[in-house]
Amino acid sequence: AKSIDYLSRRADDESWWAERQRRAVERLTPLFTRIVAMGARAGARMIARSGRKDEEDFIDEGEITRRVATWLEQEALGVAEMIAAAHAQSWWRALERTMRRDLLDAIVRSREEGWSVARTIEAVGDIFGEARARRIAVTETTRLFGAGAQASYRAAGITHWHWRTVEDDRVDETCIAKAAAGPYPMELEFSPAHVNCRCFNVPVTAAEQEALA
Repeated sequence: AKSIDYLSRRADDESWWAERQRRAVERLTPLFTRIVAMGARAGARMIARSGRKDEEDFIDEGEITRRVATWLEQEALGVAEMIAAAHAQSWWRALERTMRRDLLDAIVRSREEGWSVARTIEAVGDIFGEARARRIAVTETTRLFGAGAQASYRAAGITHWHWRTVEDDRVDETCIAKAAAGPYPMELEFSPAHVNCRCFNVPVTAAEQEALA
């Protein structure tokens, strides 16, 4: 009963959650920044090859257009930091809502169904555990990497992007449909289609952009 009372107090303790948010944002923002910056560099490489007829032919990073190379050098890190800081805040707020809801649900069910302490700990562990953290990590890496790539595409003046999957047997039907539906306007932010989404965004080719103009 003491364990349940402790969890119940934590679920409603605004100062406790505020401190968790402060720590999470402080630790995650530098990591998020690196992921966005990696996405920006990957996006620049995609731009460099987007004018070639053979899109599978990777070219040397030195062939990136001068415009995007300058952007990467002078502005990309600042853009990455802004994207990461904003995302860290919004990501935590959404995560906190879900965790608090699930925690309260576990507490209510524990009391109503007479769970043992071990069963309650197991349920709470699922909320804060490794499996959930892994799913979040994959999903948010996909989101932030895509945001960085899209920032490079905008800097280059590219107007549309394609949805791409990793093309293995784990790809979700939703992602296959999104890949078939493009191209998408640059105003539409790339976002994972589901938890554990591994998809990515690529720029339209030079020929496609000319046809879309």
